[in-house]
Amino acid sequence: MNTNQSTTSKSIIIPTALKTLLCRFAYYFDGNLNRFCLGQNNELTFEKSDVTNSTLPLVIVARSHYQELAKTYPIENKTELKKLLALELTENELSFSKIADSKEGQTSANIWHFHQSVPKAFITLPESLLLSLINQPGQIAQVEGNQTLFVGQNNGVVHSAIANSMINSVPRFAMSTGVVNNDELNVFTASNLAMALASGIKASSFSLFSSFVKLKSTFDKEIFLKQAVVPFAVIFSSYLILSSSYLLGKQYWLEQQLTSQSSEVNAVLAEQQLFDNNQQRFEQLTAFYQDKKNSAQLWLVLAELFEHANFSNFRIDNQRFVLRGSTEQATDLLARVSNIAKVKDAKFDYPTRNSRGKDVFVISFIIEGES
Repeated sequence: MNTNQSTTSKSIIIPTALKTLLCRFAYYFDGNLNRFCLGQNNELTFEKSDVTNSTLPLVIVARSHYQELAKTYPIENKTELKKLLALELTENELSFSKIADSKEGQTSANIWHFHQSVPKAFITLPESLLLSLINQPGQIAQVEGNQTLFVGQNNGVVHSAIANSMINSVPRFAMSTGVVNNDELNVFTASNLAMALASGIKASSFSLFSSFVKLKSTFDKEIFLKQAVVPFAVIFSSYLILSSSYLLGKQYWLEQQLTSQSSEVNAVLAEQQLFDNNQQRFEQLTAFYQDKKNSAQLWLVLAELFEHANFSNFRIDNQRFVLRGSTEQATDLLARVSNIAKVKDAKFDYPTRNSRGKDVFVISFIIEGES
């Protein structure tokens, strides 16, 4: 097994609402009772608590204060196994279980037995479980402190161990528990352990929390409702109201922006339509004046030819002026047209023919400077 371990450093992001709930209701027990609080940079940390309540809302317990077992049962039906585990643990208020994966007719499960020194709480969670929830597949968490803690997971079953003479490194921990180790560590220290545990709670589900709740009497239920559920519901409802208000405000702002932008788009479209109309009118006027200009140039040419020919028709065809008529000598007329200033490319479009002693012609040309 490779002993060169690499360390990953991740930014842990916890919602403000969850931080508020943890500071209000959550504690960490490592021999001393500590409460969650906000430190520098608005990050969660621990500070010693002097709370003396008989029952706390939520306590996360350090690994040295509980026994953790990983068992496999010859039962594939998780519902049946849940009933069996309930019978095993029903007499012990400080024992909890979590069922993992089923495979080939067997089902794995974790069992935690908390020490008697652990404060009473409505919800008691082992820190190894929370740390395992933020590990990536094949990743091992290492918590550095007075005692180094290793945490991994294999097929949904949590494995953890406090460093000792036998298990004093990640490879040895992986070898002793069968946890897959891909040489990438999730390293935590005392300074960011609170944020790591909060991240584990963030990754938890309601069903997971319910597995660690035991209410022994109606009296306990009433206290639980009063001290934990009601305040949690109030804060959660407030969070929902604030979130809904923000979303409604955002929606209204976006609608106003859309309305404003729609008005601007309509104004731009109206201007574009006006521009298109003016452009079309300009092009029509340009074409109109161009035709008039062309006609005027043609009349100047015809003025020099009227005494030499009779014209029956003239037209403009693709920028060329086409003249039809008759004359005494068509070739002489073509020469006269070619000699007129600004006239170029004068030619017969069709062969001339003689009719009643005169040449019938079709001559076309371009007036220079016209387009």
